[in-house]
Amino acid sequence: MSGPNVWPAFPNFKETVGDYYAEILKLARRLIKLCALVLDLPEAFFDKFVSTPGAMGRLLHYPPQAANDPEALGIGAHTDIECFTILCQGTVPALQILNAKGEWIQAPPIPGTFVVNIGDMLARWTNDRFISTVHRVWNITGKERYSIPFFFGANYDAVISTLESCLKEGKTKYEPVLAGEYVYKRLSASRIEKQVVKSQA
Repeated sequence: MSGPNVWPAFPNFKETVGDYYAEILKLARRLIKLCALVLDLPEAFFDKFVSTPGAMGRLLHYPPQAANDPEALGIGAHTDIECFTILCQGTVPALQILNAKGEWIQAPPIPGTFVVNIGDMLARWTNDRFISTVHRVWNITGKERYSIPFFFGANYDAVISTLESCLKEGKTKYEPVLAGEYVYKRLSASRIEKQVVKSQA
């Protein structure tokens, strides 16, 4: 799940993306410290688990979709795999979040801000004290949409087991997992599902 990137031959592209990645990684490390404080843990509690984190940035493009075709989703409803996602969503409003009432609400782009979605790894770690964010993209603006998600997870050799402070009557919903194996299985399952969909189309 790690290896060299294949960079397009655009002037300063690699350097620009690399600089952005480095800065957003710093932000992620600050956010995981805030998570520790919210959980009544020492601020540096997660540091040893994210010393070489499973972190990935992507550059995504969503073409415009027909407003009269509700099935034409840029990406369907899902939760992210890692601890959390820091999203720079550009200027085109297409991201929707499923709220506690089961309603899809818009997450409009706000200049100078990021969207932060909780992922399944952090949900497992906290026994759902932090709940994964269900979201989708439906771009019916008639415009091209670009976004840059940054997925931040634990070291691949870290064991993710329910934090003691998050146990409910001493019980957990989740068995311990090795972070790298968990991410690999989830990504593999996602690829298989996409292949099935293509074969049935």
